[in-house]
Amino acid sequence: MQRPYFDVGEACSRVNFFEKVYEIVRSIPPGRVMSYGQVARLAGNPRMARQVGWALHALSSADGVPWQRVVQKDGRIAGRYEEGGVGLQRALLEAEGVRFDAQGRILQEYRIELGECDRCPGALAARARPGTKKST
Repeated sequence: MQRPYFDVGEACSRVNFFEKVYEIVRSIPPGRVMSYGQVARLAGNPRMARQVGWALHALSSADGVPWQRVVQKDGRIAGRYEEGGVGLQRALLEAEGVRFDAQGRILQEYRIELGECDRCPGALAARARPGTKKST
């Protein structure tokens, strides 16, 4: 009987991708959001936005990754599998000061543009929230 094929490199690259996603999401400052596609691009895989969602879905609450700061590219909250996920995500974002329009989209001023972060996850933390002044 032949054993099923298992590609260790593929499994490791998936784990590494998830870790990159978590590093990037941890660097998004409170009160700001990024899209799944932006996170995928910063993680080095611009066509893996769906996998960013998988990575965030795999988290437990004890992981300390602010998953609520990742939204759809149009600023809407993506539906989550667990009951109350959309309401919870919106409540967490509103507690951080994020505001929504009448259609449920996050206002543009709270969305991070890729040019802001200089392709460096750590640079995101240095950005001030909208309406706040940078300290000198």
